[in-house]
Amino acid sequence: MIKLIATDMDGTLLDGEGNLPTDFIETFYELKNKGIKFIAASGRPYYTLYQNFDPVSDDITYIADNGAMVVENGKITSYEKMEEKVIKEVLEACEKIDNITVILCGLKRSYHKPCSKEALNEINKYYIKKNVIKDYSEIDDIIFKISILDLGKAKYNSFPIFKEKFDQSLSVVISGEVWVDFTNKGIDKGNALKLFREKHDIAFEETMAFGDFFNDVGMLKNAYYSFVMENASDEMKKYGRFIAKKNTENGVIEEIKKYI
Repeated sequence: MIKLIATDMDGTLLDGEGNLPTDFIETFYELKNKGIKFIAASGRPYYTLYQNFDPVSDDITYIADNGAMVVENGKITSYEKMEEKVIKEVLEACEKIDNITVILCGLKRSYHKPCSKEALNEINKYYIKKNVIKDYSEIDDIIFKISILDLGKAKYNSFPIFKEKFDQSLSVVISGEVWVDFTNKGIDKGNALKLFREKHDIAFEETMAFGDFFNDVGMLKNAYYSFVMENASDEMKKYGRFIAKKNTENGVIEEIKKYI
């Protein structure tokens, strides 16, 4: 019996325009009535996810910022503060890479310096509660994730540099074609999902998860019913036991209805 469902957002639950499936709310209430817990697990920040799920926002559990923040029943249950020394080291490394924008993600909001219109358009898709700052010294907040917008394609441009430099000290993941995320070592969607399962006494065999990108791998490994979306790369598909239809074909909801 499935007791827990966790799903990524972009490229997975959301359609090609970034919207929830039309029958999501109906499906969600059916799950709630059966006592099945639902988690939105995303690289998106909590404030954006909360808006995404209106009008059921307060009933959703969120693994936000790739596992760096967890919100349950409207309350932050965990977050992982990054040390100032580590943040400084990442910022110094970023100064040597062209065509990237740094977003510091905090408990209050997110922060970035002025950037190109193209970069701003991409940032605004995911970060709705943010400040544009002139200097990082202006920030009075607890920072728990650093996101890098890399318009030069993250996998080939900045990620190899970051991976080599920080792989031993931080979790560094590609969370989209133009995104790289830094969190404290060991922090990811998979670890957050595992801790949630243990807290609520839900077994691996009772868990279903959906994902499409490399930041979903840990989460998929923590669910027996692990679905990779058809629109994912061939390299990603080896991480799931099952394949769901494309996000543009309502793949997540179809599989939920099939199994539950």
